[in-house]
Amino acid sequence: MPDPKVSISGGSFTVQGYAPGWSIGNLGQCRLGDNFQITPTGSMSDPQLKLGLHLIDCVWGRRGSIWLEQSLSAGGTFSLGGTPMGSLQLNNQLLWQPMKDLRFTLTFVLNGQLDQHGATGSVSFGSQFKVTDSKATMLGLGFHF
Repeated sequence: MPDPKVSISGGSFTVQGYAPGWSIGNLGQCRLGDNFQITPTGSMSDPQLKLGLHLIDCVWGRRGSIWLEQSLSAGGTFSLGGTPMGSLQLNNQLLWQPMKDLRFTLTFVLNGQLDQHGATGSVSFGSQFKVTDSKATMLGLGFHF
């Protein structure tokens, strides 16, 4: 009997978590499935779910820290009623700063397949963070008002 072929096209998974006392860098070093619930978006068969979770585990282990560091290098501006109010430039000092309150959402979009020759595919990553800590900690991290 030939090995089954499993493919995922645009399958997505979401990890939402609450990690008080953790730093964002700690997220990059943990096994997501061991610490948080990974939720598939849309309908997938059992083999597709297993493949997706395995790919997330493998890719996160190799790239999670890099993705999170790149997320922290981002910046932006904000306005109120069209009037510029300030800008925000994060830096990597935040990566290892334990946060009083850390809430996050990580999104993975998978495209790939598994067959008798192995697994191939791609994983896209997105992140959102809500952090709460002391004003002194936050002001030293590149917030500009």
